[in-house]
Amino acid sequence: MKKLYLFTLCFYTCIGFAQNNSRYFLDDVRIQRSFDNFDGYVKLTYNLFDVQLTEKDKIEVDTIYEAVDNKGKKLTQIKTSYFSTNKKSFLIQLTQPSRGATSIKTVSGGLKYFRPTEENGAIITCKNSRSQLNKNILKNASTSAILKLIDIQKVEKLKIKSKEHLASHIDSLKKTNKITDAEIKMIQNISSFFSNKSGDTPTINFYKNDPKKEIIEINIYDEKHRKQSNGYYASNFNYNVTLKQAPKENWTIEVILESKKAITIIPFEFKNVFLP
Repeated sequence: MKKLYLFTLCFYTCIGFAQNNSRYFLDDVRIQRSFDNFDGYVKLTYNLFDVQLTEKDKIEVDTIYEAVDNKGKKLTQIKTSYFSTNKKSFLIQLTQPSRGATSIKTVSGGLKYFRPTEENGAIITCKNSRSQLNKNILKNASTSAILKLIDIQKVEKLKIKSKEHLASHIDSLKKTNKITDAEIKMIQNISSFFSNKSGDTPTINFYKNDPKKEIIEINIYDEKHRKQSNGYYASNFNYNVTLKQAPKENWTIEVILESKKAITIIPFEFKNVFLP
């Protein structure tokens, strides 16, 4: 497949937010043209000015209402993950413009502005306490998501039972010649990887059932409100937050939840975005 890659950096000042006197700034235009239109695209990266964002605030494109190039071709949104160290940056990715198009005549849509607070129900906190074991932390915050603090000793017992069950199952397959030695080794390696994933790294362990993917992140803070969580790993309903040091009972568990009250959809419209 032949493709033509064109990358450029350009700047363009656009319409701002009317409701909070903010401004958009076109930071980058990248276009990939494909002769068969299969995987061509155009990326528009914008920055926001005059908006104060906290560490937990997030901005991303929610929906594109309309996008048309100067040849009249309608462009559709390509949803993709986007990360930038600049929290005020957001990406609009669209399907490939028509051949010979020199600009996007108009692109309009809605920007999802997520600002979580305890008041709007998007930040839920509780103490890392034995009194919280096996209780749904999100009971009063979500109708579908379940998050329970679980006892690590019980987790270790479950691991032992799981290993015993796996060994018994492999033996039964070997007796009926339904599994090869190579397959046995692969299964044992995979099982060992997940059961030993934590190693000596301290963790706080949760049972997590989140069918609507409402839980955005889980943070752990010590008694001086210093962040102690530094990552996580998950397998099925098991969600483990890794820590910088062993947890204490007076530490705080913070859950960031996608609450509707914390989300504002802000409309935007850009005209005559020139293409490279």
